[in-house]
Amino acid sequence: MTALPSLSSVAKGELEWVSPLGAELECWNRRFLEKLDLLDWEEDFRSFWPFSGSGTPHWDALAKVPTKDGPGVVLVEAKAHLGEFDKPKDSTGAKDAVAVGQITRACESARASYGVPTAIPAWEKRYYQVGNRLTHLWWMRTIPKLPTWLVWVFFTNDHDPWPHDALNAYEWQSAYERVMGDVGLPTRHPFASFIAPCYLPPG
Repeated sequence: MTALPSLSSVAKGELEWVSPLGAELECWNRRFLEKLDLLDWEEDFRSFWPFSGSGTPHWDALAKVPTKDGPGVVLVEAKAHLGEFDKPKDSTGAKDAVAVGQITRACESARASYGVPTAIPAWEKRYYQVGNRLTHLWWMRTIPKLPTWLVWVFFTNDHDPWPHDALNAYEWQSAYERVMGDVGLPTRHPFASFIAPCYLPPG
């Protein structure tokens, strides 16, 4: 995996992949916390994000890494086709008013920390999947204050089963930069060193 901008300078050991293992699928909510040895933070996490079904990020892979600042975490979101990533109409899908309120407050707090202009449409209503991943990175670094990195893995030239939606590395990079601009991330923001795209061949 491509070295992250700041991880390579602080890591004191190899990544320990904790999910997925064997036939295990994506992790979310309590399983997410359990895999990363964060169950002591469950109450705080429940205050931050709803545990009720829809609207919660399902992580493609999770890893722990020792750093000079203590135990660290790598969150991985993987995409094989443009339509999985460039989803401007994507919204929470949550119907419970309490859950919607939690998500809205979390995204607003994260956006303020990232420096997203107020004129940019709310993440819970537009580009929600991208926004909720960015919001979880913000929570990990702001509340438990854990060294955390978010990696977007883009599989290149994956023509099965959507041959017209596959991108090469240069096309993925252009799409990534465009979407990050659409969600309002400034060129420089406090979390810029903790987010990175990674372009890999499929298989």
